[in-house]
Amino acid sequence: MIVKDVITGQEYSDTDLTNRLAYLRTRLLVDGDGQFVIPVAHATTPHFRRVADSNPGTRIGGGETRDVDSHNDCRAYLKEALSGPSGFRVVTYCFSPGQSATDDAGQPNTQPVLLDGSGLNRYQWYEEASARIGVADNGYIQPDLAARYASRFAVRPAGPALIVEVVRTHTPEPATLLALLALSSIAHLIVFYFIPTARQKPSKRDARYNWSKYNNVVPADGNGTTTLRVSYYLFNGELYVNGVVKERYPSKTLEDYSKFVSETLERAADAVAKGD
Repeated sequence: MIVKDVITGQEYSDTDLTNRLAYLRTRLLVDGDGQFVIPVAHATTPHFRRVADSNPGTRIGGGETRDVDSHNDCRAYLKEALSGPSGFRVVTYCFSPGQSATDDAGQPNTQPVLLDGSGLNRYQWYEEASARIGVADNGYIQPDLAARYASRFAVRPAGPALIVEVVRTHTPEPATLLALLALSSIAHLIVFYFIPTARQKPSKRDARYNWSKYNNVVPADGNGTTTLRVSYYLFNGELYVNGVVKERYPSKTLEDYSKFVSETLERAADAVAKGD
């Protein structure tokens, strides 16, 4: 069994118990499922044993099942780009009625959605395997990527937790989308990052995931900040498209609104699949 030190991230196996037992007894260890384990000094087969089953219920929804390589590669690319020492910001294009869509330099107008702080206010990133978020009805979701302030116990609207869902062939399942809508109502920002199908891969990795008109990543510039631009995101229990609420939730039941959100995301995913 391979276990990991929660604090340092160092991995250990059963063979390490032979000469590191005393040390490992002082560490906080988890197995591959995120369950707490303790070292057992068995005479012939030393091993790690789970303290208790601390799973928060049943997983809601599932991960990408088709063309997993491109989906996972994009997830790794985003984490690498956004977790660097330069920090990051999330922006969206802003198309205000009666105003130009570009600034004086001819660049599209943008508005910030989330800003990564410095020092203790930096965000800590987690991939799907470790980004387990408990939701109602004793269940949990595992988003593609998630981040939150490393120095704060609770999230708040001024510094929300961030969830990134990579959309390649399909949008989140209905149960998952309901959970995401609920989380977006309690200081979670959920952004959707659309990527092309495998047959549409440019040779360079950054270009491969950055050509869609709906989203892209701009590496750290002279100001030292990486920019993640998105078009579709959930916040405060509602769907935003380019900074504008796309039909407010109170006009529908939660189930109907979730269906509306799903259909809207599906149209965007279809457009990307067609090369838009």
